Amino acid sequence: MPLIFKAAKDNNGNNIIVGYDPDQDAKVGRWCKAPQLPDRCDSCWDKETFSRYPAEGYYEEKDPDGTVWRYGVCRRCLAEHKHRKRKVIMY
Repeated sequence: MPLIFKAAKDNNGNNIIVGYDPDQDAKVGRWCKAPQLPDRCDSCWDKETFSRYPAEGYYEEKDPDGTVWRYGVCRRCLAEHKHRKRKVIMY
């Protein structure tokens, strides 16, 4: 998950660094191990808020050791994944 840092001033006028996580409401994130389901898109994000779009499906990739990973897909990137011949499972 991205973490954005910015400089700010506290109530006393001191310089501080503030952290902001635009995906703080995500339960799982952009990818996860099966059988979990990702709740954020692995590819697309909102250019104004920097938060990831909600996942509307996922595709799977298998590691050489047999671990299956699921990556979130939204409708914005669905065509690209299909173009890459990935089997996308929509929720």
